[in-house]
Amino acid sequence: MSGPFSAFSFGVEATVEAVTLENLANTTVVEAPTDLTLYVNVFDQLRSVALSPDKSAERLRQTLDDAP
Repeated sequence: MSGPFSAFSFGVEATVEAVTLENLANTTVVEAPTDLTLYVNVFDQLRSVALSPDKSAERLRQTLDDAP
């Protein structure tokens, strides 16, 4: 993955229909199905390793408690 992206679904189904990539000069819109599959897979991988909301809050509290 090379940087942040935003995924969009425009219907009732949670199917990714477009992805945007932003940089200083412009925004690129990705709509090709094969390219969208790559971003969906990356998002699924990120979600699988992310902490739960409760664990995230616990980690933040611990970090704040350990701060000088």
